[in-house]
Amino acid sequence: MKLFSLNTVIEKLSLVAKRFPVSILLTIGVSVLLFMLINGDYEDIPFRLWLFYSIGIPVGIATVLGAEDFFNNLKTCAISLITVLLWSVYCFFLPDKVEDSIGQIIEIIVISASAFFAIFFISFLKKDTDKSFWNFTAQTFFQMVLSQIFGSLLFGGLSLAMLAINGLFDVSLGEKMYANLAVVCLALFPMIYFLANIPDKIKKHNNEIFYHKTLKILALYILTPILAVYAIILYAYLFKIILTWELPNGWISWLVSILALGGLLVITLLYPVRVQGGNKAVAFLSRWLGLLILPLLVLMTIGIFRRIGDYGITINRCYILLLNLWFYGIYLYLFLTKSKHIKWILMSFVGIALITSIGPWSVANIVKYSPTEDENRRLYNGITEVVEVEKETYFAFDNVHDNEVCTVAEGFDTFVSIDYYNSYSDNQEMQFSFENGVFEIKIVQTKRVFHLPLKRIVKNDEKETKLIQGEDYIFIVRNCYGYYYETQDSIDLHNVRGYLFYKER
Repeated sequence: MKLFSLNTVIEKLSLVAKRFPVSILLTIGVSVLLFMLINGDYEDIPFRLWLFYSIGIPVGIATVLGAEDFFNNLKTCAISLITVLLWSVYCFFLPDKVEDSIGQIIEIIVISASAFFAIFFISFLKKDTDKSFWNFTAQTFFQMVLSQIFGSLLFGGLSLAMLAINGLFDVSLGEKMYANLAVVCLALFPMIYFLANIPDKIKKHNNEIFYHKTLKILALYILTPILAVYAIILYAYLFKIILTWELPNGWISWLVSILALGGLLVITLLYPVRVQGGNKAVAFLSRWLGLLILPLLVLMTIGIFRRIGDYGITINRCYILLLNLWFYGIYLYLFLTKSKHIKWILMSFVGIALITSIGPWSVANIVKYSPTEDENRRLYNGITEVVEVEKETYFAFDNVHDNEVCTVAEGFDTFVSIDYYNSYSDNQEMQFSFENGVFEIKIVQTKRVFHLPLKRIVKNDEKETKLIQGEDYIFIVRNCYGYYYETQDSIDLHNVRGYLFYKER
């Protein structure tokens, strides 16, 4: 049996191109945008374009997986194309500054996540498809992870080969070559590999359980004990509240949410064991876990309403409350059905997220126009201000060549090389600090201190040699990387390399 066949590879690529042509074109589009960003002066590629190509990929995949069970290949591709075109219309009408609207940001995030999760359940909306849903989800997720592992190995191996060429033949391929290679190995190749290994429309409806014992060990012997510890701690806190007759701490909601989500994960991972039968522990967890968590969900509800009563309604608290209500519903459903229909865990979550995040009735709009006017507007504006603070601009320049140094360093008698990276330096003779846009260099032995106003050169758009000159020193910036936050007028400095020339006193 041949381990590798070119004909097999070509046949596989031909099949994936026929099945997912739109998603492949969008993947190539994302890669082209990345190549443009790396190799050209295209720093201002519209956000809408990134959004269209990147989110359009899972939109196209999910559409194909849902339509191929009812239509032939040509009609399926046409439906996929129409769906992606509708997505392009949505992207086209997005505002220029999406970051100014927290509601719009949430909407985009929810649509993106829903498109991704729909890949796993869109083919199993019919009744009694839970076994095939499990098989398809497990295999598809496995192939998704495997594609990234293979891509990383490919990138690592080829990068090492490029380093070997550089070391043995003194041929520098440049940093852009590594970046271009990363696009091919970490973006283009993994997606093509993943699409080629998604079970086809016959195999994805296989009812024979696909299960690895490792999942049972993970769920039953690792996750379950951890969740048991969480439950014991939370129940102890519940009894403390009852005895002291006090309201629960507001952040109890997060702990209960982690426990509840972990419980749903355990039920999902143990589904094949429960179907096969014979394991009493799995049968008990699948049947009664919801009732065990129910008192803690009540505790979570009380904590949420306490926070709302004390500080008012916010988008965050609305979604936490919705999550709490969803926990009640899904655990009650799993209890009544004895955890037979696990696909509804994911499907109901996505459905509620979409309904409550898109349209004039969305959570963001309800909070924004809530009749508790002053407080809610302040809280809503506070959220948008946080988003604005997070607006950042990445700066990077490398404008000095070695032969330029001597032309500007005449008249100085002392020279040191500076290499600063994220507050770290292995040079014991110097100490560095960065605060309020000023980079401080302290020479330990002579106790000389130099204060370099880096903010000035970061904000300077001129692409000339970057120099900082004082009365008795000059600093030549060779490399400088980091983020500039315009709203706060602050800098997050990642790396500075350069040459410091100064006169001894």
